[in-house]
Amino acid sequence: MSLVPRITQVLVEPPDENIWHEYFVGLVNRVGPIAQKPKLLDLACGHAGSGFVNEYASGFPDTEVFSLDMEPLVLNWLDAPRKICADARRIPFRDQSFDMVWDGYSVLELGILSDAESYFVAKEIRRILTPEGAFIFSHLNGRSEAETIENLVKIGFKKITHLLRLSQRVREGYRHRDSYLMR
Repeated sequence: MSLVPRITQVLVEPPDENIWHEYFVGLVNRVGPIAQKPKLLDLACGHAGSGFVNEYASGFPDTEVFSLDMEPLVLNWLDAPRKICADARRIPFRDQSFDMVWDGYSVLELGILSDAESYFVAKEIRRILTPEGAFIFSHLNGRSEAETIENLVKIGFKKITHLLRLSQRVREGYRHRDSYLMR
């Protein structure tokens, strides 16, 4: 039995190029306002940034967005006002600096980092979040969903909310992306 009840599923068949926009709008609607003037960290933002972050900032214009990635060349391509070149294992911000952290490609579960490194990244995320802050991540392949959530609970996240599931038909069957909010 899953720790997290499923609340919404979006099934896409065949894949639709507008689905990501709809998916991110759906996430923003479910998350809602986190703080009056929220500070949001886009963790491992990549060269295009995050559709969720862009949608959130457009829906809540007082949001101050920071984009963090460890690759300088990736950041050069990114059109964002606050770009930080840093490793997620050592996030260069003070404790309780952010109201929200978004990890769209789930650094914690892609299998890029060792279990010990993933645990340290999770502790860094918890450290930089305000006590009322939210960590939002998407789970796709990699480590098991239960293992990822269990590791986050170990370092102090208590409330788990399943936000949305996107299912896409691919050659092998279906690929699912689940997004969660943890506090």
